[in-house]
Amino acid sequence: MTRNILILGTSNSLLKGGWVDGLREALPGWNIQNRSIGASPGIQFAASLNTDFSSFDYVFFDSVPNDEEYQYLNVGYSDIEFSTQILFDIFSTISAKANLIVLGICNKRFLDRESEVYSLRRYLASACGADFIDVRELFNSFSGFFAERGGSRDLYEDHPSHPLAKHMFFLGGLIGACLKGAPAPVAKGGKCYKSKYLAWDASMVNGSAHRVVERSNSLLSERFVLLEEGESLSFELGMRCIGLYVNYRGTNAVATLSGQGSVSLDINLFSGIDDRVLKLFVPIPNGIDLTRVSVKADAANDSYTPMMFKRSRGEHGTSQAQISHAVFVDKDYDSLFDFSAISAGKRPPRSRVMSALYSKMESEVDVKVQSEPKTGLVDNFGRYIYFDAIYNRCLAVSVERKTGRSEGLWPVSIQEENGSITLFAEVGSDRFKLSVFQGGIALSKSVLLGLVAEGLSFLGTSLQASEVNEKRFTLNCGGKFLSCQPDGAIVCDRTKARDWEEFQFCR
Repeated sequence: MTRNILILGTSNSLLKGGWVDGLREALPGWNIQNRSIGASPGIQFAASLNTDFSSFDYVFFDSVPNDEEYQYLNVGYSDIEFSTQILFDIFSTISAKANLIVLGICNKRFLDRESEVYSLRRYLASACGADFIDVRELFNSFSGFFAERGGSRDLYEDHPSHPLAKHMFFLGGLIGACLKGAPAPVAKGGKCYKSKYLAWDASMVNGSAHRVVERSNSLLSERFVLLEEGESLSFELGMRCIGLYVNYRGTNAVATLSGQGSVSLDINLFSGIDDRVLKLFVPIPNGIDLTRVSVKADAANDSYTPMMFKRSRGEHGTSQAQISHAVFVDKDYDSLFDFSAISAGKRPPRSRVMSALYSKMESEVDVKVQSEPKTGLVDNFGRYIYFDAIYNRCLAVSVERKTGRSEGLWPVSIQEENGSITLFAEVGSDRFKLSVFQGGIALSKSVLLGLVAEGLSFLGTSLQASEVNEKRFTLNCGGKFLSCQPDGAIVCDRTKARDWEEFQFCR
């Protein structure tokens, strides 16, 4: 029987030779529909909630890198609670009818330190009974394996949102093997919220009142309402608009959004005009009770500029906008997502697919760590602190864990004096003093190893131990507490240490 997969993603799901191609190769005969749209945040897929998800065995959702960029780099974007609530509705609606798999790819700058957006994505998936594939954890846990097979320490392309295609193709193949080797679960864990949303599209306009143009490329064929300077498009839906789909190649103007009363918002949509099409979703910060979209030439000082677009016109060009869809939610919108689960700090366990994927990764590597440290630190999970000489960082690692590198990970030893602890990397017969940073523990500089810690906030070269009981203690440096994360990453940015962030000596 033919199995069906739907992919709702962004550019990582469109890249040639990426994870989707790896998935296709691993699942010959499976029907895979890819409806991904790049350079847009995940809330764009509220426009797809009328899809019959029950016709798919699996639905993949990929948007974390774009959501991180919008949340942290795009000034004026929506509150994180607003976008998270909409994503919860999307995840829940899909999960009510199909098996949802949320893909966790992070931006390069969040590889060492997990972002709030990323953490929320894991919780959202768990709350809806969906699988979460933690690509960030796989990259951190098996960094040496990926570095060796890729011939580079850098796991990302020049674009900070795109891991190297060769690595993603490999993971896509492993994901396909996991799906192929097990029947799709029957139980669905979500609740349907599609009645709260409405997607307006260009086919609904009066052709005599507005000009409609059709643009197409190898990925899509779409109709857009063409609005020139001074023209407007009215909506009488009485709902809150969360965003518009526009043709980036046919939009070069300011869109003035008018709402109930005197509510108004200018959005800079300056790009360029030609006959091509690049469909993008323009999110409206926290939504607006939209009644009209108007096009004008010049921006106001307090205008909002979405990712990809420019703040000003630049060279002279036609003032116009091409709009294909507008996505609305009920004005009395209220999500049922429980944010208290996040504040409690309880990390969800690995999902079914992630557990299978992690096991397959372990079977791909075959070299153990160098040796168990004679003196060192053990975290709350029973893992030892090791030094990764390829990435210049310390990791919490189980002694029996494999790393996939011929040189392995090197043990970290300690020097203790009056409650002050200094850490050293034991690389062969050489001993290197380690420094403590907010983002982890690394070498500040080493001519011998050719390593330099860059872009990290330095805290000091020693840690202070505070006894909890006879065996356990916490560690802090510069007023911040050390923490070993469940995925093995180490940070020193806690204002208070929890019980799972305590340590013991190994001797």
